[in-house]
Order: sequence, then structure tokens, then C-alpha cells
Amino acid sequence: KKRGEIHRIQIAEGVEKNGKRTRLIGTHYFSSTDSTEVAWSLVQNYLYLNYDLTNTLVISNSDGGSGYEFDKFNAIVQGCLRHEHVRDTYHVNQKIKQRLNFVPELQSPLKKAIQDHEWEAVEAVLDTAESIIGDEQVAQLEEQIRRLRGYLSRNWEYLTPIYKRGLGEAAHGIGTCESNHRPYSYRVKGQGKYWSKKGLTHVVYVIEGLKNGTLDRAIIEQQPEYKKQVSASYKAALKAAHKKVPHQTHEGVRHGSIPHASHSSSTGNLSAIFSY
Repeated sequence: KKRGEIHRIQIAEGVEKNGKRTRLIGTHYFSSTDSTEVAWSLVQNYLYLNYDLTNTLVISNSDGGSGYEFDKFNAIVQGCLRHEHVRDTYHVNQKIKQRLNFVPELQSPLKKAIQDHEWEAVEAVLDTAESIIGDEQVAQLEEQIRRLRGYLSRNWEYLTPIYKRGLGEAAHGIGTCESNHRPYSYRVKGQGKYWSKKGLTHVVYVIEGLKNGTLDRAIIEQQPEYKKQVSASYKAALKAAHKKVPHQTHEGVRHGSIPHASHSSSTGNLSAIFSY
């Protein structure tokens, strides 16, 4: 009767380009099934042990949900050269789609106004939306616009486009946390899956260990025999099993016949049928 939550935070040092594709480098993933506070403590400890942020530009990105506010990010990167926080574009667009569902033609102009970071243009679009509200559901639709205006106003500083902050290519890779939810959500959600708190925690930590490359070390610390070297005979048998054997022709069906039977007799007819 209670849905569990996976609290996730990830860090990366940047991106590596390969043609048109980009790949995150220096990644590390943190998860908790208890609270965001536990996840944040893991991140803070990792940063402290592995980085000196004195001369580092830190760019953070989140949906602004409970536990993922600007203050949470800022607290763990104190002393860094510069910290820029960005509100996640995917979630902003989802909010716009949800609140302006009754005027879909105004969604693109509003996104354009936000991208240009022009508050007067944002106000103009929202005023237009208010002006075309029909007599039905007036109160509900006005409330939707009011809440959207409040959301954009509260997050306006974090909606400043990257190019207006002078960050250039430093911001590549922002927004990738959302797509990296998939290894977790595909494994633990859907198909009637049900987890105890302990079971969910174990599965999440296994996935995280695979992504961070720390699973083998964690297993060895608990089960030293996991590290035992396999014998030479086992290696030889494994190699032989994978060795490609030359193809050998063989007769799949053994043919039989009825000898010494006259062709005109019933036995001869039967023999002819078998031969055919």
C-alpha cells in the first residue's frame, strides 16, 4: 500500500565526443531507497575524497522537486570556483504541456520566450492564454495559468539559457540523469513486480555497482572465494568447448530395404514404396 522511491544523483566530469555522439566521462552514480539526505551524504563524501573544487566550474541540474533544490547542490560544492544551477528542460516542458493543455498552440511561443529569457514575452503569452478562456471551467483554467506563472517566476534565475551564462560547451551532458533512470525503472517497475524494502535496496545497489564498476570488489570483500583463480584444467575445458569443430557430413536417417523380393509381389511393392 506504499510505493517506494529511489533517490538518485549522478556526477560527471564532462563529455567526450565521438562524431555526432557524446559520452559522459568520469561518471559516478549514487542511490538511496531511504531518503535524498542519504544520497546527498554519499555524494558529499565522494566529492571530498576525490576532488579539489577550488578551481572547478560546477554545473548542476535538477527538476526542482523536493530534496533536489538549488540549496542542496550548493551546500556540497562550497568553495568551488563557480556554481551554475539549471532547471531541467524536460520537466519545464512537461509543466508547460500540463498547464497549457487547453491552448496547445501557445506552448511553443512560451518555450521560445523562455529560451530567449524574456519575461515580458512570457507574460504576454500567459495573458493571451487567459484572454481566450471560455465560460466553462474558468476557475480551473485560471488556476492552471496562475500556478504556471508562479512556477516560472520562482525558477526564472535557473531558466537562464546556457549561452547567456557564457558557459559554451561546458554544459554538454546536462539532463542525462533522466535517461539514466531507465536501468533502474526497467528492472524494478512493471510486470506486476513487488519488492520489499530490503529487496529493492539490494537490486538498486547491484545496478549501481555495475554502473560504477564496483560490484566485483564489493562481492570479493564479502566472499573472498569469488576471487579464486580457476584451474588450468577448467580453462582448457572451457577453451575446448568454445573451439570451432570442423563440419562433418553425416547421414541423418538410416535407410533400410527388403531384399530378395519379387517386383510383382506385394512384398516387392512394399519394398518399392520404402525405396521411394
